[in-house]
Amino acid sequence: MSLIGIEGFDHWRNGDQSPFDNGATISSVGTGAATRFNYGQSAILNLSGEWNLANQPTVIQGAAARATVATVFDLFSLADGGTIQVQLQTDYTNRKIAVWRGPSTTGVLLGQTANGILPNLNEWCFIEWKVTIDNAAGSVIVRVDDVEVLNLTGIDTQNTANARATIARLNSGQTVDDYYCCDGSGAAPFNTFLGNSRIYTEFPIANDVVQWTPSTGSNFQNVDDPGDIDGDTTTNSSATVGQKDFFSVTGDVPGGVVVSAVELRTVIRKDDAVARTARAKIKSAGVEGNGATRTLTTSYLHYRDPMPVDPTDSAAWTQAKVNALKIGYEVVS
Repeated sequence: MSLIGIEGFDHWRNGDQSPFDNGATISSVGTGAATRFNYGQSAILNLSGEWNLANQPTVIQGAAARATVATVFDLFSLADGGTIQVQLQTDYTNRKIAVWRGPSTTGVLLGQTANGILPNLNEWCFIEWKVTIDNAAGSVIVRVDDVEVLNLTGIDTQNTANARATIARLNSGQTVDDYYCCDGSGAAPFNTFLGNSRIYTEFPIANDVVQWTPSTGSNFQNVDDPGDIDGDTTTNSSATVGQKDFFSVTGDVPGGVVVSAVELRTVIRKDDAVARTARAKIKSAGVEGNGATRTLTTSYLHYRDPMPVDPTDSAAWTQAKVNALKIGYEVVS
């Protein structure tokens, strides 16, 4: 799969473990005027979220970024294990972008844009880069708001013995939102730039068909909403193989947009001594599709299921499909 994941930060709470593979936390979430388009939440300061990659030579990352003070911070990093291969640095003092082999503190400057490429303080822009790691035929292409601002080809982007990245990292030296990551494998559009993107987070608003037992109230009300991952306080539970819950969603994706992908999120654990597995589910036009089957632990963990196409028909997502989607989960064993 070439889509590694998407993140809109809309369900985070300060200090909670994130769905990033390294369980990164953030100092603060932004709301209201501190968000892009005054929608959902953003991540403010000290996030270092990592997603694991399968030894990828080419990686694409994109995120909305905003600075409130004139400072320099690293936005994207690609690493081989614990060693940074390449890093993208934003300089809001001179409003430019620099790319480094190795960390920006001690590495080799590969290239930089002219001053004035980045917007003024407190203004959002969407930054993307596509990197190929190689000691002779490496390349880095950087875009800001869909405009190419740096193109480096035939360069050494390899800082280890391996021409690959195993970790993609997003840092929030200031404020970030609407993040995506792809690798260079697979088919378009996920093997290149997705372009200036916005992530809509759809939350359950009503029961569709439910079979799990709620701890209180109605099942959809026990599915954690933004800033409300509350452990055992409100839950739905089942020990019966095949039992499912499905919910209707917010459905606020506007008309006329191109939907690149959907990603399901679940937070789930087991509470008995036997082995248990479960999976996320969707229902699209009445047809059920499955996320990956997970072996559960006794601790709550975040699980992500990126879906670049609708798994029920292998066709592209549309705004109408997404807004009518039913989401849920199932006991597998």
